[in-house]
Amino acid sequence: FYAAPDWSFFDLSGCRGLSGRIPVSWGFMAALSILNVSNTQLRSPDDTFPSFVVASGNRTILPSAGNTSKTSPYICPLLKSADERLSLVCDPEYYGLKYCDCFPGSTGINATCFPCPRGADCSNGT
Repeated sequence: FYAAPDWSFFDLSGCRGLSGRIPVSWGFMAALSILNVSNTQLRSPDDTFPSFVVASGNRTILPSAGNTSKTSPYICPLLKSADERLSLVCDPEYYGLKYCDCFPGSTGINATCFPCPRGADCSNGT
């Protein structure tokens, strides 16, 4: 599967039949500025980003495919290419929620978040 090199926006969101890893070749599309593969079955078997992707210092609340509540319990990094020209939008399950923290008011790691125990301080999600 290969996309035209002059595309600036590549939206595959909702393509539930799309599975496997994000191809490294997609990172070589020079004009591409946004790659959206959310709500697909794309997953990294070793919970890593594609080699052209890094976590930015910015974090956001992202929906989790397995989360049926209206508010996600996860705060995850925004993803971008190493040269910062490309933003990647994907489900946090792609990388096994490995780089996510629990939403403030809950505690845990990765995909296991629980309500904060009574009397505990869970203001930072840990």
